[in-house]
Amino acid sequence: MPSLTEKQKQIFDFIDETVKKTGTAPTFRDISARFGFSSLGTVYSYIHALKKKGYLEESRYSALAVREKKEVRGDLLNLPIIGEIQQGKAPKMYNENLSCPVPRSFVLEEASAYLFLAKGEELRDELIAEGDFIVVQAGVVAEDGDTVFAYVDNVVYIRKFHRDGDLILLQSKKREAAPLFFKEEELQVQGIITALIRQY
Repeated sequence: MPSLTEKQKQIFDFIDETVKKTGTAPTFRDISARFGFSSLGTVYSYIHALKKKGYLEESRYSALAVREKKEVRGDLLNLPIIGEIQQGKAPKMYNENLSCPVPRSFVLEEASAYLFLAKGEELRDELIAEGDFIVVQAGVVAEDGDTVFAYVDNVVYIRKFHRDGDLILLQSKKREAAPLFFKEEELQVQGIITALIRQY
């Protein structure tokens, strides 16, 4: 497997030790507190790197997300805004803790949902405007017809998910746009898009 940076190794060792001691993975907040990170977005970046290098399995990554608790206020959940995404580019992760209240009905699992801020004009084909908050539900298996947030070589794609034999098809909502085909091992589905929040 690819080698780890010193910090990646420290985080992996902390996760591994916690699982061995408690039987469960640490939460994003546990990791943030242990290493003094200023935002959960930084933790997300490290988890993604460990997963990409093969040191964390999908199930363990999901456990990290699922155990994370969210502040609840009435029918709203205060979800973290962990960064910005732009179609076809690498995500920009925030270095500060930001959050936004979201209706509880917008998420499937409270503990594994988070927000990205949409940037650029490229997402208009998916009916997403710059400045929209994108609600991402992690820790679930994408099914045909779901709109997914996925990486290919650390480049973001937000499109409809379909299986086509041994391949994964990502289809734009823009009819003229050609579908993208990937082998399953090439595509890293981070979660499904469950809602958009638009401010006028």
